[in-house]
Amino acid sequence: MSGLVELKLEQTYPTLPSEGIAQLRVYNGELCDYSITTNFADLSFDVNSLDKYINKSINIESSNGINIQFQFNAKAGATCALLPNHNCLLKSERSYYMILNSKNTTHPIICAEDTIAKPSRGYPLVRVLANVNPCRTIQWQNSKGSVEHTEQAYQRSLMELNSDTYLLLVDNVEIDMVKFEVGGIYTILIAEESSSTYHIQVVTVTEPNSVSIFRLIPQYVVMSLGQVTFTVTGTEFSYTEAPVSMKTVLQGFWLLTRCFGNLIVIK
Repeated sequence: MSGLVELKLEQTYPTLPSEGIAQLRVYNGELCDYSITTNFADLSFDVNSLDKYINKSINIESSNGINIQFQFNAKAGATCALLPNHNCLLKSERSYYMILNSKNTTHPIICAEDTIAKPSRGYPLVRVLANVNPCRTIQWQNSKGSVEHTEQAYQRSLMELNSDTYLLLVDNVEIDMVKFEVGGIYTILIAEESSSTYHIQVVTVTEPNSVSIFRLIPQYVVMSLGQVTFTVTGTEFSYTEAPVSMKTVLQGFWLLTRCFGNLIVIK
């Protein structure tokens, strides 16, 4: 029973970078397509508007990491922002994200370490990567109508929200409804077309939990019934079958075996 639940849970586990491997997610926050080249021949790719590129197996041969030099070229026929070259240092066993956001004239390309492991507290984790004026205010309004989180567009913080359906607002302009589920990690791409027109793309970085906690109830019921049956029988047997002078000793040994069993379960 426990095995079946675990197999179901494994389907939502993220692939974490192992030793000698780094992961990279490139998000295009622009309203046009780009062709991206690097100083590594096997790391060149295209990424469409409000889309993503994911590489989960970048080899890191040096303990100091590798420095990747990115060049950004607008697709043929497109009139896009001219983005500067950018260097990004990738280290082993870490995950990174990069965002193209020309509206941020100070930092049009941002490369930073990412989080993809399942949230330890279970609540959804959300990061907003907004290609909008950095001074704009982003708000998350929950299903009860109250604002649960507010941040400036330039912050890009990984925030913890309750599992709910939220209304996303930029400077009080309603953008879209977004649903976040328990155990998931999400990246929200926002592109500004004008002061009142925005485009949004929701990217699920880590899949939310697909197994309800109520599936644990049958396991605990079976374990409790087995514990009650086994404990009473074992306690009675060790007491009634022991000589008078050894009853306390055998009771102690019986309880000691239960202690070792509980230690095995805990580990």
